[in-house]
Amino acid sequence: MRTILFDFDGTVADTLPLIFTAFRSTFQRHLNQHFSDEQIVALFGPTETEMIKKQLPIHEHEAALTHFFDVYTNEHQQLQKPAGIIRMLDAFLAAMKQLHATPEETIFVGDSDADTIAGRAAGLKTVGLEKRRVRPHESTSDAPFPSFY
Repeated sequence: MRTILFDFDGTVADTLPLIFTAFRSTFQRHLNQHFSDEQIVALFGPTETEMIKKQLPIHEHEAALTHFFDVYTNEHQQLQKPAGIIRMLDAFLAAMKQLHATPEETIFVGDSDADTIAGRAAGLKTVGLEKRRVRPHESTSDAPFPSFY
């Protein structure tokens, strides 16, 4: 292997507290319920959007998703994530082009099913960090790996 690409959000930077804040705020506002970290982790598996849709009535979806992403974006700015990040798949291809790497010689490290699915769609071998995974045996990565945190 010649190149290793890392997901930033949740892999290099521990952004899980930001996710908890955004979910907690959204559920408090739209369900009038407080969710603990453990209750939020128990919802993990689908995307954030699907997690919210499963908890709320359909007429609340748009407002709740807007609120969730507003809170998350506001909290996320503290990490100073580079602006203009494009879709993951396009980002992988752009990074490999800049590094003169091919998919066959590149590994991608991510912390979510969405990360590893996108990496595999780009033709990359993937390593998935198994952080607080509810069902660790159901990994979508080529090589599950224990968390760094």
